[in-house]
Amino acid sequence: MIKYLYGKKEFLLPVFKGECGPRFSNLGHYRTLENEKIRDEETKKSFSIEKNSVVIEINGRKLNPETMTKDPILAVPSRNCYCLCLTSKKNDPEMYELFNANFCLEVNVENLVEFLEVILLDANKTTQHEMFVKSQAIKYYEKYHSLTEYSLDEVVFYKPNRFSVEAEYRIAIFSNTENIPLKTEAGLFPFTPTEESQHISFFNKQPPDFWRDIFIESYEK
Repeated sequence: MIKYLYGKKEFLLPVFKGECGPRFSNLGHYRTLENEKIRDEETKKSFSIEKNSVVIEINGRKLNPETMTKDPILAVPSRNCYCLCLTSKKNDPEMYELFNANFCLEVNVENLVEFLEVILLDANKTTQHEMFVKSQAIKYYEKYHSLTEYSLDEVVFYKPNRFSVEAEYRIAIFSNTENIPLKTEAGLFPFTPTEESQHISFFNKQPPDFWRDIFIESYEK
């Protein structure tokens, strides 16, 4: 499966050359993006309920739907994780514009996920963590589509329909032991949920041909 990663050349060219790994960002990061076109609330997902289809009680008193000025909005939480956001659109002018990008990497998803699984397996042995990876295409939902039936893991892979132009494919790294800080060369790295931007990357030194099986080709705007 081939997907595409857009960004700035100064950050993605070293990834293409096998000098570093791609950056995975926590969910809180996406609400801090300067680019309002792709800024999103990822730690929770909201949807509306038609006011005449639900009974709302506050302290035992039922609210009259006719007094509501708009339909109620509910939100469900997403499970804490670190994400790499790809797209199905290859070397696309619209994507360069949307992401304020000048560089695009062609990514073999299966090979990248396999690499991450090996790295995480090794990291779990040495850090007392239980990290694992999940990947799938984002499902875009309409305003009145309820998300209450989905697990916290599943909610990570849902986004409001206004973002459907992104045609996103997401790779997410979760941890069953997120309360334990991750030991890294730079010190302890918190895996706990936060609204602040945090990033993590996974990398080990490999021959150039190894990385070419993951990051197949590059394109410039």
